[in-house]
Amino acid sequence: MSDRIIGMLLNTPIEQYKVAGRTVYVKREDLCAPEDWPPFSKLRGLYAYLRLRKTQGLETVGYTETTVSMAGWGIAAVAHSLGMRAVIFPPDYKHPEKRKDLPWLEHHRQKWVRWGAEIVPLPAARHQINWYRGKNYLTKHYGPKTEMLPLGIPFQETVEETAKVWQACPAELRRGTTVACMGSGTIFSGLMRGWQPGDGRLVGVLVHKGINAAEMLQKCMSKAHRLFGGLVGSPASAVQIIDGKWDYHETGNIEAPFPCHQYYDLKGWQWLVENLHSLPDPVMFWNIGHSPVETK
Repeated sequence: MSDRIIGMLLNTPIEQYKVAGRTVYVKREDLCAPEDWPPFSKLRGLYAYLRLRKTQGLETVGYTETTVSMAGWGIAAVAHSLGMRAVIFPPDYKHPEKRKDLPWLEHHRQKWVRWGAEIVPLPAARHQINWYRGKNYLTKHYGPKTEMLPLGIPFQETVEETAKVWQACPAELRRGTTVACMGSGTIFSGLMRGWQPGDGRLVGVLVHKGINAAEMLQKCMSKAHRLFGGLVGSPASAVQIIDGKWDYHETGNIEAPFPCHQYYDLKGWQWLVENLHSLPDPVMFWNIGHSPVETK
């Protein structure tokens, strides 16, 4: 099963759409996973990471989840496939009826149950606080062979796998403009990792405000092990990070002609559509994930 999964994670289509009379290419990375796994491309690195950690003796993984993220769903599915235990720590809101994103949390909860994860709600608090609460829970109940995974599952394995996918794209598409949304910056770091002299411009659109674009660039360069702006053949203009001024729990407000995630990718797609006139061809959108159909 593991070889089959790895094979599926390495092949996604590139589709074409007409936008304002121009052709935009969409790399459907949301289609990278097996059936009933979450439709987003961080699964490549997550699978590689947990597969390695299992060989090192890890038995149980935990994760503090947000309402709209699919990471917990992915962790539950991957852990199940590897014969590991997953414990998901979702936020327990005092007034959940006031949240418009509650259907997302309920949908994801069904998926955690589907893949056999243990669910331990924690009072809604800052992520760092609940991360330590989760860590204490794992240690108390399951001992030392446990690990709390970081928010956004920003594994180096995902950077490396994304770089491979980027380099497998047709060279003529890599020479234009590629746009992707940015949360933790892990997927974008993979694009930077795979970028080579002769490739075009990479544009990252932040999905929530409060992140300093310059700091994010430094973070991505560190993950990518690439020095953009200083390396010969990689001018500073090759990478641009855009602060879209979005709140994290705010959705994009346009429709996309392909399935994408309202809280993540749709914001990047909206920026692309609104700024298409200034983007050199060929233009490619890196679609990391799409919204579960059941919650639309």
